[in-house]
Amino acid sequence: MYGSQVSATLWQNLGGGFGVTGCFHVRKRLDLTSRICYNSPMKLDPDVCYQAALARDPRFDGIFFIGVASTGIYCRTVCTARMPRRENCSFFPSAAAAERAGFRPCLLCRPELAPGNARVDAVGRWAAAGLSRIEDGALAERSLQKLSEEMGISDRHLRRVVQAKFGRPAHH
Repeated sequence: MYGSQVSATLWQNLGGGFGVTGCFHVRKRLDLTSRICYNSPMKLDPDVCYQAALARDPRFDGIFFIGVASTGIYCRTVCTARMPRRENCSFFPSAAAAERAGFRPCLLCRPELAPGNARVDAVGRWAAAGLSRIEDGALAERSLQKLSEEMGISDRHLRRVVQAKFGRPAHH
């Protein structure tokens, strides 16, 4: 028996035939011209990337990175540093691609770190941790000042970051 006959016989023996007779379809050669290549580099439109970086929109964080030719550094789209001029910017799909191009990581936004671990992300971490503790009843046992001291920040800063992140005061 040849390959397609063996496959058809096995299919019939396993109950997959459901009474259908005839030969099996033989596997065809792969058409490599129409396949999508998922590991190919992403095509970045520089004008769209620059507008997204100007907006500092967190939805684009990690989607692409900005290399600045005048300083030799690369940043995340949410970096708090002053935005460079358009002609000094290059856009990369990953931090590794920016480093291969000769750029070094920004010390403000720390693009080489895992998302959420940079200093830029600290406000969101503090707000989430503070609100989580408040919702768990931490203010029933102690004051907001004691809670913020445990977190290592001032009570004014805790109130400010919770208000900015969630739109509600921290003391409720």
